[in-house]
Amino acid sequence: MNIFLIGIIIVFVATCGMLLYGLIQLNKKIRWLRVQYHELLERMQKNEHPDVVALETDRPQDIRFNVIYPFASELPQIGARVKAPGLPSLIDCHARVTIKDDAFFGHEVKILTGSHDYTQKGIERQNAIVSKEVTIGKGVWVGSFATILPGVSIGDHAVIGAGSVVTKDVPE
Repeated sequence: MNIFLIGIIIVFVATCGMLLYGLIQLNKKIRWLRVQYHELLERMQKNEHPDVVALETDRPQDIRFNVIYPFASELPQIGARVKAPGLPSLIDCHARVTIKDDAFFGHEVKILTGSHDYTQKGIERQNAIVSKEVTIGKGVWVGSFATILPGVSIGDHAVIGAGSVVTKDVPE
């Protein structure tokens, strides 16, 4: 057999071996991530998410938020006497969230700061995230199962009804 052909075969086999090794490592990482994801979901359902503790301050409060912040640069800013006593609510911290004093939240309120960029086309839309701050004023009441979308500012003492989807600023 020609030495050149043998060299090509050796390079081909080595390349295939490296690719196979890389695929095996990738498969291990995917399995590990899948386990981590399911463990996190279980903890959140049991309200054992470690980030709930991160919201504690030196002031007595009654807060049960699950905080999801894969890209956050800071935790939510939560004022005094804020109450979220029911089933855990969710804060998605892609951008700053400010909740001022005396705000009250019903069960399972969602505060979202990130969304997909719907102006993108095709597969790019899945990876394009738009982040906008959310501000909730003093004495605001937010009813159970309400969803507050990115970029919204809710004025002081406003009342958001149960099940509402807040898409625009709410005046005082």
